[in-house]
Amino acid sequence: MCDSDTDGGHRLKMSELDEDERFLVWSLRRFLFGDLGVAYLGYEFERRFGKEDAVEGLSLLSNYLLWSGRSARRTVRHYPICCSWLTGDEVILVRLVAAVQQGRYDLSGALLRWFAKPDKAEALETHARLLSVFLARRGIGLSARPIGGAEPPEAFEQGFDLIAVNQSL
Repeated sequence: MCDSDTDGGHRLKMSELDEDERFLVWSLRRFLFGDLGVAYLGYEFERRFGKEDAVEGLSLLSNYLLWSGRSARRTVRHYPICCSWLTGDEVILVRLVAAVQQGRYDLSGALLRWFAKPDKAEALETHARLLSVFLARRGIGLSARPIGGAEPPEAFEQGFDLIAVNQSL
């Protein structure tokens, strides 16, 4: 469920993000939705980036999400595609890509220390960097500005270990 009145605390809304940040959150959620979401995401990536780049982008997104799940200290939580709120984990995943894209290694290091197991942090940072470079080269510039919000209790728990790139794309 995605209800704005569940905990009474401040939470981040999608409307507080800029267009590029919303695109990344939307992409993460679409990918996690499963085959139908990945197919729709594939069409959107192809429309934005061209067919060849769409395949590369989906592969990089898949690897980033896979390593997010493998490296996380706990189960990563996210909201459904249409929700106007963000979980704390969604904020971290967007901020990590933004931090490495902007060369803010102080921020990415802090996020990794909090989010990732120590022996997996370097791999997660590598995949965040690869995704950030892909996005930057295609005009998707993420800001490393502070964004925050408390994690609502209704966020869906999602295990990322079963995510695979949709072979039909």
